[in-house]
Amino acid sequence: MKKTHILFIGSLFFITVVLSILVFTLHTKETQLIKQKNRQETTQNLPPEVLGEQGSLSRLPWNSGAKVAVWDIETFEKERGRKLDYYVLTLPLYSWDDVRNPDADNKISQFGQLPGKLHITMPILPTDSTSTIELCTQGNYDGAYHAFAKKLLQLGRGDATIAITSDSEVTQTNTPLCFQRIVAAMKTENPNMQVTWMIPTNLSDVATLAAAYPENNAVDAIGVTVFDNQASLKNAMHFAQCKNKPLAILWGKQENLTFIQAMSTFFTTNANHIAYELYEPASTNTIYFTLWKKDSFQQAKPLSVPVACPDEEQH
Repeated sequence: MKKTHILFIGSLFFITVVLSILVFTLHTKETQLIKQKNRQETTQNLPPEVLGEQGSLSRLPWNSGAKVAVWDIETFEKERGRKLDYYVLTLPLYSWDDVRNPDADNKISQFGQLPGKLHITMPILPTDSTSTIELCTQGNYDGAYHAFAKKLLQLGRGDATIAITSDSEVTQTNTPLCFQRIVAAMKTENPNMQVTWMIPTNLSDVATLAAAYPENNAVDAIGVTVFDNQASLKNAMHFAQCKNKPLAILWGKQENLTFIQAMSTFFTTNANHIAYELYEPASTNTIYFTLWKKDSFQQAKPLSVPVACPDEEQH
């Protein structure tokens, strides 16, 4: 009888533990959905004059964002006369703890219920001395990126776009494989997560881009940084079209009429090929604010890009 009694208590304890885990899991998922729903309802309940034809907060035919401190967002939006579709957050990733908990110091939760989406830029690996591309390709870091994606879901920011940079690692042969491994780990937790492959800043021509590019199915958009060299924008558009991917653009940092007009024209004429554009403010932004307040942008001929793609193995 005693043995039977012990087995019964053991079974009861096991069932209790399983049920507790199940309840906790369901509660966590419910919390994630509530946070996501609250943000979506915030956007849906905005008056028609706030939302554009594409349902964008910015009322533009493409998604538009800016790298502005969270406490300056409202002022910045008023100055440019348009809401932001994206808020830009840079995560330096000094250690694997930063990957597992991207919300340290409330980096993500500080955006609260703001209706726009987060655009998170981060390096392919933390900058500590222990991280290597080879260990990444072997799956040693998969757990950290699973935790990263889970945390975003818990915070109601599962719709964030993750832009991965690899400027320092671009010369390593297996960097594309590491990128693919990271994306696979994150999308296992959140298949709807959008990932942008950022073109390394030291690469420009299409041939070198092809060698550094990961598998096409690991990429949702191809990103480029344009602060002065507009030739890089032309090459990036060419490469993105070859890969049948939309282009994401980080730009700005200068109060120059010619540059800002050229960029606004590019966005207008290539809106259907643009995933989003993100403006990084200069010390003054008068020209940018003036142009972005306009109801329509200057129309121009589409950017001339070669139709033929390079003879390369298509990833």
